[in-house]
Amino acid sequence: MIGKEIQIPTRIGKIIGIEHGAIQQFLGIRYAYATRFGNPEPYQYKTETIQATTHAPIALQSHSPFESFYIGTDYEALEQTEFPQYLSITRPSQEMRTPLPVMIWIHGGSFVNGSGENPEYDPSPLVEQENVIVVNLSYRLGVLGFLRNQQGELANLGILDQIEGLKWVKRNIKDFGGNPENITIFGQSSGGESVRALMVADGTEFLFQRAIIQSAPIGLMKGRHQMTLKMLEALKSLDRHADLSDFKKMQTFLASNNEGKGFTKLMPFGPHYGVYPLPKEADLPSVIAQRAPHIDLLIGHTSREVNVFIYMNTFQRQVSALPVLKWGVSGIIKLLTRSIYAKPAYTFYREYMNQSGHAYYYQFNWLKKEHFFSAGHSSELALLFNTEPYMKSPLFTLLSEETIETAGRTMKKIWGSFARSGHIEQQQYGEIIEILSK
Repeated sequence: MIGKEIQIPTRIGKIIGIEHGAIQQFLGIRYAYATRFGNPEPYQYKTETIQATTHAPIALQSHSPFESFYIGTDYEALEQTEFPQYLSITRPSQEMRTPLPVMIWIHGGSFVNGSGENPEYDPSPLVEQENVIVVNLSYRLGVLGFLRNQQGELANLGILDQIEGLKWVKRNIKDFGGNPENITIFGQSSGGESVRALMVADGTEFLFQRAIIQSAPIGLMKGRHQMTLKMLEALKSLDRHADLSDFKKMQTFLASNNEGKGFTKLMPFGPHYGVYPLPKEADLPSVIAQRAPHIDLLIGHTSREVNVFIYMNTFQRQVSALPVLKWGVSGIIKLLTRSIYAKPAYTFYREYMNQSGHAYYYQFNWLKKEHFFSAGHSSELALLFNTEPYMKSPLFTLLSEETIETAGRTMKKIWGSFARSGHIEQQQYGEIIEILSK
């Protein structure tokens, strides 16, 4: 990455980052360590100077058809690691007279793909426009992060990684100019589901003040137990000390060969409620009642979530373009979006409000009337992060730079305002996003 090196003193040592233009970045900082299938522990730094000028390796993972189609990402070509407990910090370059709001990004990818280190999650535009600090968090995925512990029992190691990352930010972000008492966690898709889990997990009390849940597939998170137990038994057939390549093959196999029912089969990995640090599903209402008065919430989804998954298939894409069949495809998109994303998100929002929580509910509608592919899963991300990686998307190649930048300024303004104060100005945002707070 082009830029000049900078150095700042922190309680964990001198950290060398890079400055380019209006922002500074401290990349690939390890926040925890673990042994295979072990709980994460705070990382012990062994040198007085920490080099943070390059991105860290990504979590062990296989090919992602979705991200390959959407933005051309080839995970198999990237350096991978069994222990991806790294974070990267992006902050404004100018002198900070008061501590800045902090936003912690938790990436999506169905709990089997992605990384906070990915270029499509570069938060520089959000940081520059809204004068906030953004921390990108990475964690263990798939069979190494969301299936078993060292005793062969169900485990939420990926969630425990995330919690350890939040604790690191709480302890250290003041050294980077951030306000440890004004932290917002936000995530999209499985990252949004991670945010929902963190809101009710043991050990997260007072680690953050606000939460943004974007397009969480809440509708896929019930009725998973039998599928999960069968997957656990399959994983236990591998020796715990087997080669990483064997675990990667097992993960790929289980992703497409599991006994999930309905659409649950399409996202077999995820948090296990009733397994530490998450409460049982039956106890969620009482936990939410305790947490809601203390955590501001923004939750929502895009208006046509599943259109991108239909568009990925050449035949389905051609069918959706036929006038006589287009209405039928649109009906399927509406039905699946409602059942997997919209209705569960709105239900969670109403329950939160009923427990004296301060919350907003949104629906992202950008360009849904102009393009079949718009307002779909992940389409809002290009308006929050660096747009360049998304220009490979079939949607964004159709758009002018001015169209994207205008919508992006609005999205970043809303997210930044919520992160600063927990409030969103009630004004008209055109057809980009609808926001409800009643």
